[in-house]
Amino acid sequence: MSTPMSAYVIIIDLGNDNQKPTILRRFDHHRRRNVIGDRVVKNHKIGDDVEMSDDEEQVSAAVNVLRLAVSADGQWLASSDDHARTHIFNLDSVQVCLSI
Repeated sequence: MSTPMSAYVIIIDLGNDNQKPTILRRFDHHRRRNVIGDRVVKNHKIGDDVEMSDDEEQVSAAVNVLRLAVSADGQWLASSDDHARTHIFNLDSVQVCLSI
């Protein structure tokens, strides 16, 4: 699920008939101006040390998640936004795998 106003991607376990739905994780990758680590970082050059700076922690203004798609086997989720960024999530491990 994606929230329209906040651009979060929320992974929910719907459970079975006897369980209530449970939020497994909330991703804020579409809200970030720059992403770190194994993700693309604007103006980052190969060999540079990657550190979280105040600028990299800032939230993007007015981002809308436009599309969500789940693979046929239910293992992968892809999301894209109006800033032309796409994130691929592994739903088995509930983590982000790739950001482009």
